[in-house]
Amino acid sequence: MKLEIKNSKFNFITQITMRILFATILIAGMFFLFAWTAMQNFVLGGVFEAQYNFEKELPFITPLSPRDRVTEILRNDSGESFQKVYDDPVYFRVRAPRSFDRATVTVRFKKDENQKFALGGLVSWEDYKFDLQPLDNIFKDGDWQVATVNFNLSPLFTDDGRTYTFVLSLPGIAESGSEVAVQSIWVRLERPR
Repeated sequence: MKLEIKNSKFNFITQITMRILFATILIAGMFFLFAWTAMQNFVLGGVFEAQYNFEKELPFITPLSPRDRVTEILRNDSGESFQKVYDDPVYFRVRAPRSFDRATVTVRFKKDENQKFALGGLVSWEDYKFDLQPLDNIFKDGDWQVATVNFNLSPLFTDDGRTYTFVLSLPGIAESGSEVAVQSIWVRLERPR
């Protein structure tokens, strides 16, 4: 009889301990999920950075489109992924976790010396107007070329306050038969501190 009482006390204590452990793990998991979501959506430091290097799709920068103006994702001998653009224009969207004031967009690419290349942010869908800025300040990075453009985001169109459409403009590329290889798009979004 004493043995049965000890076993039932042990079972009762084990059940309570397991419930407390389960509740603690559940509460800690919910706290970490909330903290991670808050960090993603509020960008507490005021700066958000994302890079699309054609390795895998990201929730923050979309692939180049439309698909009939770019090749499939290719790889060079060094293992770097890239896409070739053979018609103009092509677009990508940046989905920010919150609203921002400024953007710095850096593109890593290869192009012929004579090919004009500009990057712009969508200002108006109705007028099909972009804030185009030429990629003039180009520097070499190994076999690639790199250029950076700064944007004030306030005049750019956004349907939800957080998603911006950008264009890569390559005038005359289809007629010339040339291609521009794009290896990465890096975006840095900032808000005032």
